Amino acid sequence: MESYGVLFSSRTGNTRALAEAIRAALPQEACVYFGESGAAVPDKRTTLIEMRAEGDIDKEMFRSKKQEIEDRVAKLTEEIKGLQPEKEQASNKEVYLQLFDPQESLPVGGLEGERVDMK
Repeated sequence: MESYGVLFSSRTGNTRALAEAIRAALPQEACVYFGESGAAVPDKRTTLIEMRAEGDIDKEMFRSKKQEIEDRVAKLTEEIKGLQPEKEQASNKEVYLQLFDPQESLPVGGLEGERVDMK
């Protein structure tokens, strides 16, 4: 069974009446949200728990839907991890070279014992 939600905004009450008519015409057990656009939309798990507590769905449907939600959350979590760049661990030598590059700080002639006349 597919689910649906009815989200509306109504200053005069006309749109609310239309939203209520739409909800009444559709299967009540498939409605996951009904409310005005300014209201906080609950997450699916909260709605599912409320539906079970009120007896709108049986235990097996609850378990099935709960597993679907958990599987989807796990899949999305893995997709998000795949989008994040992996952090590379720099070796001590690499960190040292980033902070202090001996090639830039030595006078011409290097470490070979040659004397460099700085005059």
